[in-house]
Amino acid sequence: MFLSILPLVADSRSNAPPKTPPPTPREIAWRVLSGVHLAAGKAQAAVQPYLMLHLAENTVEFNRKMALTEFRDSFTDARIMETTYRAPLQAQIVSSVAPIDIPTAVDLVRTVRPNPAQRFARDNWDRSVQAINSQLMAHYRPDEAVELIKLVSTPGVFPNQAASNLIGTLPPADDRRLGVFGYAATCYRQFPFPGFTTLVNDYWQVMPRTLVVMAANAVADDGSHATKTELTQILPILREVDPPRAERLLSEHPEIEDPNKQKPHKKTYQEQDDERQLRSIAAQELTNPMRALQSARYIHDADAREQIILQIATDVLQNGGNPDVASLALQMLLQLPAKSQRDLAAQLAELAAYSGKSDQAERFVNAAFDLAGKLQEVDMDAKSDCGVNPAPRDWWPSTAAYRAAMHAAVAVFHESGDRYLPRFQPDADLYLLLSVEFARALLGGSTTSTPVLNCTDAVAIAQEDVPSS
Repeated sequence: MFLSILPLVADSRSNAPPKTPPPTPREIAWRVLSGVHLAAGKAQAAVQPYLMLHLAENTVEFNRKMALTEFRDSFTDARIMETTYRAPLQAQIVSSVAPIDIPTAVDLVRTVRPNPAQRFARDNWDRSVQAINSQLMAHYRPDEAVELIKLVSTPGVFPNQAASNLIGTLPPADDRRLGVFGYAATCYRQFPFPGFTTLVNDYWQVMPRTLVVMAANAVADDGSHATKTELTQILPILREVDPPRAERLLSEHPEIEDPNKQKPHKKTYQEQDDERQLRSIAAQELTNPMRALQSARYIHDADAREQIILQIATDVLQNGGNPDVASLALQMLLQLPAKSQRDLAAQLAELAAYSGKSDQAERFVNAAFDLAGKLQEVDMDAKSDCGVNPAPRDWWPSTAAYRAAMHAAVAVFHESGDRYLPRFQPDADLYLLLSVEFARALLGGSTTSTPVLNCTDAVAIAQEDVPSS
């Protein structure tokens, strides 16, 4: 009797609909990105170029053509930004496009025009040129890399970092090294630009003496524009290649600090005491991490104290040590001076990832989000010395901290890391930016890299000489 009903059971099972497998992290990420695409218009106009940039950075995983269109749209939208942040944002877009499509990146970077007087814009632009040249050299296309440097150079603006990296990448006997260095020196003689002395300092020992004399004298002759730091940097080079000009430079600029006359630094009592404490902590860490952590309280230098606490917490969490040590480390980290809080959320997030799926891990994730919230209060404090942070929302320290916390949430909770997203729904800008970050983390990407500017940084940048547009 029992045997006779087996076929019926088998038949009923075979007619049942197959179970749908749960979506993969990649599928969830695409659903999230698709939702942000549809809701992008809810972000403020000043946030949309940044949102489209980050959408494109992650959409390329699924649709390269669509991503390139979004990169171009973001670049075009950046033109409506105020001059202070237009060129830096466009440079950031170029840097993101470079690994994906070199021709598009070159096409875009040709139209970026950083203000020569604005260091922040120059540096970001320089990094974007370097990003393209890195891709060109990865495929060993040195002639195109050299031409790119010449193509983008304009009066008073030169891609120092890109040129330095290119010279360092080319073989020692390659004449193109001399060509790039000589071109930089010629540009500097025509229109002096910041950063040239660093290029000279990096490569003067491997360049022909006549070329170095020309370059070093160009800086010395430009004493009215060159900074004290630049003149100090060029002095020892002149002493080697043109001693009489070095002596004249010292007589013309008595404010220069002559390295030959500088007295050696004598360590203060506190510095000596810190060194003794650090040696003691290093000896205690392996055998008694709790005592080492307690000893760290007495390190006077806040940066050194922070690094010691982080190191002890990392070792304990990675090796499954005493959870009380990790708890005390977290408490001590949250008591660090305010200036240390800026990057602390990312470090807490990293510690959370080390903790696995333990209760300790959730505590670190929650602490990272809470700390980001405190940073947001600072960014939005209209009563502070400089008011609400005037930097783009995408570049606020609190936004960077939230991104790091979101990556920690995914590292610990995987797809369930989206449990933290609903709390941001009232703030459409932040909700959309963090939704993209959640998708990015699911795809295995690193935390989104952007400039990070607090209120003071933003005010300093705004006070640079920015032309009206």
